[in-house]
Amino acid sequence: MRMRKLFAGLAAAATMLGGLALGATATADTTQTELNGTAGNQNVTLIQDAPTNITITGAKARLAGHKFKYVRIGTYTYAKTAPYAETDGDTLKVAGVSVETDSAAKDYLNTVLTQVDDAYAKDTVYYSSNPAGYIAEHMNDSGASASPTWSGTLRNFVTKLAQNDAFQKSSGTSAEVNTNIGENADGVSSFAQSVSQGLYVVVDVTNNASPSDDVKGTEGKYRASIPMVVGTKIVGTVAYTANDGSPTSTTREFDLASGPLGTVSVKNDRPTIDKTITGVDDTTTDKENQQTNVTADGKAASAAVGDKISYKIGNVEIPSTVGYDTIKFQYTFKITDTLHKGQTYNDDAKVYVDKNGDGKLTDDELLRAASSADADKSTYDYVLTVTKPTANDADQNTTILVDLAKYVGGYSNDRTALVDGSAAGLDPDLIGKKIYVTYTATLNDDAIVYPDGSNDNGVKLDYSNNPGSESHGTVTPPDTQVFTGKFGLKKVNKDGKTLAGAKFTVSKNGQAIAFTGTAGSYKVATADAKPTATEVEVGADGLLHLSGLEGTYTVKETQAPAGYSSLFLPEFQVTVTTTPIKSDTLVNNKWYMSSDMEMQDGKPVPVDKANAKTTVTVAKQDVWKLVDNGVIEGNVKVTNVTSVSQLPLTGAAGIMLFTMAGLLLAAAAGLVYTKSRATTRALRRH
Repeated sequence: MRMRKLFAGLAAAATMLGGLALGATATADTTQTELNGTAGNQNVTLIQDAPTNITITGAKARLAGHKFKYVRIGTYTYAKTAPYAETDGDTLKVAGVSVETDSAAKDYLNTVLTQVDDAYAKDTVYYSSNPAGYIAEHMNDSGASASPTWSGTLRNFVTKLAQNDAFQKSSGTSAEVNTNIGENADGVSSFAQSVSQGLYVVVDVTNNASPSDDVKGTEGKYRASIPMVVGTKIVGTVAYTANDGSPTSTTREFDLASGPLGTVSVKNDRPTIDKTITGVDDTTTDKENQQTNVTADGKAASAAVGDKISYKIGNVEIPSTVGYDTIKFQYTFKITDTLHKGQTYNDDAKVYVDKNGDGKLTDDELLRAASSADADKSTYDYVLTVTKPTANDADQNTTILVDLAKYVGGYSNDRTALVDGSAAGLDPDLIGKKIYVTYTATLNDDAIVYPDGSNDNGVKLDYSNNPGSESHGTVTPPDTQVFTGKFGLKKVNKDGKTLAGAKFTVSKNGQAIAFTGTAGSYKVATADAKPTATEVEVGADGLLHLSGLEGTYTVKETQAPAGYSSLFLPEFQVTVTTTPIKSDTLVNNKWYMSSDMEMQDGKPVPVDKANAKTTVTVAKQDVWKLVDNGVIEGNVKVTNVTSVSQLPLTGAAGIMLFTMAGLLLAAAAGLVYTKSRATTRALRRH
């Protein structure tokens, strides 16, 4: 009979995952302790408008700060207790309950049910007269086996209902969860709101369009929950015969025999995103993706101008779009990466979905790209838009936009319809899988040289955060930082006087390094830099600064200053290393050391940029010992001499000096001997 089916519908909903749940709370009057078999199979005298609680449960972060609206769509009109035995203790329950539509809800319930359920118009019992009763009876149509989670006909109904103008204007009870809500030992929070007993639609009406939804970090705020349907506990009185034969009664809150009532789990998720540097390719070697230049957390690296840096954007989970009308409300799910002007994008972005969760990112996991300029987008998964700087752009940064709304939301190409089976956000095998974006960039001669700062690279995820509107939030993880270093040399004579006019070449792994700049100051040049030179010159002040360096270089003097010997030109190896420091304080989405902070207006403010350290080491001294050796503080001192007599009397230079002196003495002795022989012969002739 219909009553029995209705009971079953309410009961089965208690185990549903579709947001149409009837759960438990614990506020029953348990003063009656002499229940017996006569309390079963009895009519319940319902106490209309009796207060009871709807309890929403979930992790603290899912609930804190969220605001919910409770709209009653049906009232309980009849209930009967289930068979009872003393072994059941004090857990007298109801076998089933009848639901009658609230008059204020009838019109919009009829409208929405007709839109989403063809069977409703054919139902001769409930159609038009009692839509809430129909909902109660069919609440188990989207049962625990629904796939994906929260999907099904009733889910479609409540989604459409939440978007209905008349429903949105309907009266209800609103309540906001305290941001400091507690949690139990299992990390679960509960939010209880007093309402009159009945059947409710609960809508998350949190203002997700507020700036507070723009989060700095790897985890965004939880989206608004999709709408939920929940039946409260049944409040009423049951009359029965006490053990001594006297008539008595019990008034309490009842659960259904087939399951608890009054509790529903919040149904929301939150976006995540992170970005790391996975390696640096030194263009002077065959080695790729070197890890020695990258910090353990992948947040910072050191590189030379011309090196290629590999990036990976990850931990972007495919969200569920169940409950979202992605046609009525423009769905947003896009990744925007911003490259500092000191890095040149190499046009090699790839987007993967790690379908098997192994993190290996193989070609069969690649998504199909379409340029924003492509006319035919019939087979694409996402649109890639790269905006490179023009001469008039103030910041000269490059942006890489990966728009995944079509892939996640399942749009047709013109976004006017949904394509069946194409929405990753509705695919149970894809929801929760992680999206990754990989690309490389080359450090160019616009790079900031440490200690002036770092070449930062930011990313953000824009996402729809409310099923009932076009509001969206952003989550922005900390920037990655690429450091490049420099070293300086000072040209002096034996007395320490600075010298101008000397020239040098610099090479790395046998390859000459090209520079751009003028006498005294140069930076490593990239291919498109003009002009470039492989020979650099000391400035008038005797100083030469070379920047954009990382690694070990061979520096060779090719021209001595005027008046100084070209026979004793030094050649040496110098290692320039700029090491990012493991920082512990995040300010404006950049990491700093807490020791470099000072408090201003109650907030930490960086007082310098000491989040890296450049070390210059002369690893291999020249044969003449004319260059400083070891770790150098300040400029590397390089000495010129006018003659061999000014060379240091140590090492190879000293050996050379004594060798030359010996050769001169030998030559002189030979000359004396020759002259002596000649003199002897002359005397003999006389």
